[in-house]
Amino acid sequence: MGKLVIVESPNKIKSIKKYLGDEYDVKASVGHIVYLPSSGVHRFGVDLETWKPAYKIDPKKADVVKQLRESAKKASEVFIATDPDREGEAIGDNIVTFLKLSDKYKRIRFNEITEKAVKKAISKPSELDSDLINAQIARRILDRIIGYKLSSLMRRKVQNSPSNPSAGRVQSIALKLVVEREKEIEAFVPVQYATADAIISENVSASLYFPDKKDNKTWIMPEEIEDIKSKFSGTLTVKSLNVSKRKDQKYTPFKQASLYKKADSVLGMSSSAVQSAMQRLYEGYSDGGLISYPRTDSTRLSSAFVQEARKYLISKYGKEYVSFEIKGVSGDQDAHEAIRPTSLSMTPEMARARFNISAQEFKVYKLIWTHTIQSLMNVPEREVLRYELEDNGLNFRMSTSKITFDGYFKVIGIPEIKSLPKMVEGEKLKIQEYNIEEHETKPPARYNDGSLIEKLDSIKVGRPSTFATTVKILKTREYVTLEGRAMKPTLFGRIVIDKLIDAFPKIINEQYTANLENQLDGIAEAKYDYKKILDDFWSGFEKEVDSATVSVEVTRMMSIKAGKLCPKSGHELLIKKNKRDGTTFFGCSNFPECTYTESDPNSKRVFRKKFFNNSNFKKNKK
Repeated sequence: MGKLVIVESPNKIKSIKKYLGDEYDVKASVGHIVYLPSSGVHRFGVDLETWKPAYKIDPKKADVVKQLRESAKKASEVFIATDPDREGEAIGDNIVTFLKLSDKYKRIRFNEITEKAVKKAISKPSELDSDLINAQIARRILDRIIGYKLSSLMRRKVQNSPSNPSAGRVQSIALKLVVEREKEIEAFVPVQYATADAIISENVSASLYFPDKKDNKTWIMPEEIEDIKSKFSGTLTVKSLNVSKRKDQKYTPFKQASLYKKADSVLGMSSSAVQSAMQRLYEGYSDGGLISYPRTDSTRLSSAFVQEARKYLISKYGKEYVSFEIKGVSGDQDAHEAIRPTSLSMTPEMARARFNISAQEFKVYKLIWTHTIQSLMNVPEREVLRYELEDNGLNFRMSTSKITFDGYFKVIGIPEIKSLPKMVEGEKLKIQEYNIEEHETKPPARYNDGSLIEKLDSIKVGRPSTFATTVKILKTREYVTLEGRAMKPTLFGRIVIDKLIDAFPKIINEQYTANLENQLDGIAEAKYDYKKILDDFWSGFEKEVDSATVSVEVTRMMSIKAGKLCPKSGHELLIKKNKRDGTTFFGCSNFPECTYTESDPNSKRVFRKKFFNNSNFKKNKK
C-alpha cells in the first residue's frame, strides 16, 4: 500500500509527486469539499445550541470526493497538506471527517513548494490543530450570521437598487471607510499658499524657506506675497555650506497588505489581479513554486532562506553588500513568513524565460524579488551637501547628494541625482529670475485597492486571505465606482452604509470588528472558548436586528425612464437590471399588469451613468 498526500490545488500535484517519488500518490481537494447550507433556524445552517455547522459535501465536488475516498482506502497513510492557515486547517479537518480518516491521517505543513520544504514536512508530521479549526468555525459562523441578517435587512429596506444589497463584518467596515473619506473630501476647504524659487541657472535653483515658522516652512501666505517680492534683490549670498552623511531607507520584507499597496502604486494592478498572480506563482511552475505562501501578515524571513540568500548575494556582489540585520516581525497569524522568492537565484528574467510566466505574473514576481533583495542588502550611503543662502534677509537653501556606497542600488540601479556647482561662503550669485508658484492644499486622497487594504490591515480588521475579496465585493455590488484607480462611493453605497451605521453602530465599527478579530486570534491560541464567544455575540445581536427591522426606514431608489413608451400598454418604459448578470433591459412601468420587456441596446453603460444621480431616490416611512 502506498501513501497519499492531499493538497488544495491541482497545480501543486506534479511538483510534490516529483519530490516524493512513486511511493506517494498526490491528489487535490480543489479547495473546500463542503459547503454551509442555508437551512435550519434563520437559514444559518448552524445549530444555535451547540454552534455546530451543518456542513454538507458540495455537490460540485462529488467526483473529487469520490476520487479522494477511493485513493484514501488504498493508502496506508494519508498526509493532509492543505494550506498552512486557518482556512487550510478547516479544509483538512473536513477532509478527515467526511472521508473518515481519523485513524490514518497525518498533518503536514509547508510554506513553499520546494523539495527541501516538502520533504522536511513529511519527516515531521503532526495532527490537525483543533484551536485553529475552532477559530475558523467561529469566523465562518459570525460571517454567516452577520452577513445573512444585515444583507436580508438591507434588501428589504433599499428597494429598486442596482444590485442586491449585501453587508458583512469586514465588507461594511471597508465601505464605511470609503464613504467617510468621501465626506472628508466634500467638507474639505482648500488653503491658498505660494512657494518661491530663485533661479540661478538652467539646472540650479534655491528654495525660499522660513526657519521661524514651525509648520509649512516653505509656505508664503497670500497676504505675504507682495512683502516678499519687495525684498528680492537679484543676488544670493552663500551663508554656509554643510556636508553630512546619510543612509537610505531600510526595506521590510513584504506582507500581503504592503504588497497590495506597492503593486497598486508601482504597477497599477488591482488587488484581485495581484492575488491571482501570486497564487499562480506560489502553486508552482514545473519544479516548484516561485514564491512563498502569499497570504501572510508576517514580515519575517526564515533563517534557512536568509542563509541561502546571503550565500547568493556574497557570491554575486560581495560580502560588503549583505545586511546581517533584517527588518521583520511576526504577524498575528504567524503560521508562515513574509512573501519572498523561493530562491533569489531565480531572477525575474530567468523565471520568464524558463516558465513562460504571464506579463502580470512577471511584474508581481519582479516586484517581490526586487523588494526582497532590498531587504537583504545593505542600504546605500550618501554624502549630502547643503547650502544656506540669503537674499536681503530672506533665507534660501539648496542641496544635493553623492552616492558613496551603492548598496542595493547595485541591483536596481542608481537614481539620477541633480548636481550643484561648488561654492564657498560669502560667494554672491546672480539671480536670473524669481519663480513664485501659487498652490492650494489638496483634500485627502480617495482610497484605491492598495491603500484601503493597508488601512484595513493597520486597524486589524479582516485578514490577509480576505482583503482582495472584500475590495472586489465593493465594486461588484456597485457600492463604489472607479475614477482611475480611486474608489468613489455611489449613492447606493452611501445609502446602505448610512442605514447600517444607524441601525448597528456597535457592529459597523472599526474597534468592535478589530476586537472581534482579537477574540478569533484568542480562540486560535486556545485562550477563549469559541462557543462562549458565539453565545455572547448572538444574545445581543438578535435584539439589535429585531429593533432595526422596525426602526430602519425604507428607501426606494427611483427607476430610470427609458425615454420611450410601451408598445403594448402605452405606459413609460423603464430601465431595469437583471441582478444575476448585470445586464439591463426595458420593462413596462405598468408591471405587473403589463409584462412587456425588450432588450436595452446600451445595456450597462446608460444604466450606470444615469442611475447614481443624487436625485434618484426618495424615502418612504415603513
